[in-house]
Amino acid sequence: NDGARCATAPIIDESEAPTLDYGDAPDSYATSISANGARHGKGNLYFGNGVSAEHTPNQVDDDDGVNFVTGLETGLDTLVSYRLSAPGYVNAWVDWNGNGQFDESEQIITEHLGTVGENRVLVEVPIDAREGTTWARFRVSNTPSISPLVGVDSGEVEDISVSIVASGVVETTTAWQTAAFEDLWPQQGDYDFNDVVVKYRIFKSQIGNQVVRLKIDGELLAVGASYHNAFAFRFANITRNQVDEPLVRLTINGQQIAKNPLEAGCNEAILIALDDTKVIANTQSGCKYFRTESGCLNQQPIPFSVTLPFKNTVTDSASLISGVSPFIFAVNGFDHGPFVDSNNARAWEVHLKNHTPTEAFNTGYFDQGDDMSSTYGNFQTANGLPWALIIGTSWNHPKESTDMLLAYPEFGGFAESAGSANTNWFRSAVGQHSVQN
Repeated sequence: NDGARCATAPIIDESEAPTLDYGDAPDSYATSISANGARHGKGNLYFGNGVSAEHTPNQVDDDDGVNFVTGLETGLDTLVSYRLSAPGYVNAWVDWNGNGQFDESEQIITEHLGTVGENRVLVEVPIDAREGTTWARFRVSNTPSISPLVGVDSGEVEDISVSIVASGVVETTTAWQTAAFEDLWPQQGDYDFNDVVVKYRIFKSQIGNQVVRLKIDGELLAVGASYHNAFAFRFANITRNQVDEPLVRLTINGQQIAKNPLEAGCNEAILIALDDTKVIANTQSGCKYFRTESGCLNQQPIPFSVTLPFKNTVTDSASLISGVSPFIFAVNGFDHGPFVDSNNARAWEVHLKNHTPTEAFNTGYFDQGDDMSSTYGNFQTANGLPWALIIGTSWNHPKESTDMLLAYPEFGGFAESAGSANTNWFRSAVGQHSVQN
């Protein structure tokens, strides 16, 4: 056996029918055998209607399975469609900087398990991508992790020439901030503020004074809850019908989520970033919760990203960003304590102090337990203590079952004074009671 039919072998016998599929890009992208180029053994897994085999790369565009549905404009998302003959892992790259090779940082699809038929993926075009013609490489195989080089025994490689257009988009971003929630509302409970802890920042893309999309990058830092909570953003100054829903993109831990993260049946733009934090944050062995206990901090925070493009541009204003508000709500199908109607758990929400709940909220939850919303303002106690916080910096949340007022002794004065006293309360942590992020 001389290995002539093995995709990883360099031996070619042109007297026999070809059995390998090669890419079509110039050889600077590693296409030929001598460059250890991308190649696949011909079989039943391929893009489109079929796969052609050749003894050597022929630079002929005979691929039919991958299509950029929308144009590639710098700073915006593009919709990619590909059809598969069978389930397989898809990896893809675009030479954004035009240097004639596929760099590791230019991978646009990573180990995406595609299904038979059409698959659609949203890809972000970097704002600093080089304008002009460049190349993309798509590979499908039974091997999850592959590079843009070397051979594998199954699948197909499709190289596509694409054009990048400068859009004129300018991107700005807020500073990182941390949102923390206590999920025993309307009871004060253990008041440890680690039931859901998320760090995030907001990107705004605009052309002139017209905003074309918002994007949020975040990390799930901690889940110290026994209850199942979803984490979401409410866009107070944007309605759902302003959003270009087919182009809304949600990625969690590097994997693009297929379902639409906009909440169905609502007129408001409510974006569900994490639909069940307790399920998403798997705890390590020996730990009850995710990153809230001593000895349970080895796990890395879970990154996520959500993109909200608009059908028509939206005029920029200060309220566009200030109207983006994080909150949590109870997940249907799970118990969430004695105050929550199990038949409609979704109607339970926790927002920042004095913030208005969404249209899905049941106002009958107000003024139960320790909540005094009707008298003093939404989502606070008679002493002004909240159940949700935003801290405009990195922050060490309390350890499991450690009262916030013990972990941060100055917090009580801050809350009760409506923020006029102890403004640096978050710097006064009692070390043994907080988690070092």
